[in-house]
Amino acid sequence: MRASPYIGEATVIGHSRKYLTALIEIEADTVADWARSHEIAYTGFGSLVNNPRVVELIRREIERANGELARAEQIKDFRILPKLLDPAEEDEPVTPTRKVKRALMQKRFKPLIDAMYDDREQRLIAQTAGEAIS
Repeated sequence: MRASPYIGEATVIGHSRKYLTALIEIEADTVADWARSHEIAYTGFGSLVNNPRVVELIRREIERANGELARAEQIKDFRILPKLLDPAEEDEPVTPTRKVKRALMQKRFKPLIDAMYDDREQRLIAQTAGEAIS
């Protein structure tokens, strides 16, 4: 995913989980340029990362990366971080060399992570299995 010009950082979550997910920090300038070139109006960083076309752009980038990975290594869901990570800020979940402080990242963005691991996938699997048996 780091090969993508639109993704600045990707933190993969999956330890003790059933599947892998990711928290994505966009490459803000590149995504903003892409949005302008595609005539996508936005008023700031928040409206940019929440725009459905931007989310779809990042989804396509993740799908491209997934194509090069084994099924168990693929990212099943993601969330775009609502702000850029600033290593100069105190208590930020990245170091000045941009290494991720995983525990702090998981604590800070717990609601985003939890939303990727709700029980929807289990219900979908159960439903699909039930339909296959019928």
